[in-house]
Amino acid sequence: MMKYLVVLLATLMLLRAGAVVFALAAEPPRRVDAVTRTMTTIQDVARHAAVSVSTVSNVLNGRADRMRPETLARVEAAIEALQLPAEQAARSS
Repeated sequence: MMKYLVVLLATLMLLRAGAVVFALAAEPPRRVDAVTRTMTTIQDVARHAAVSVSTVSNVLNGRADRMRPETLARVEAAIEALQLPAEQAARSS
């Protein structure tokens, strides 16, 4: 818990100084957050892949035929990195 507070304070100090903070985590987010116990959602996958939620939804539902191969690869890599479970991908959130 203390580690999160230190990171939060450091981020606030950087933001107050006008710095742009893109990512503080050196490792990808885990499937289940130990603090809040929330599952990974398609919103998390979309943020990780830098695409819209509807793009992730299209990939999950097999509608990627009109999508660029690079975008499809980014979304699939994000799904794998975040370990989005199949039952979670089937839910609407």
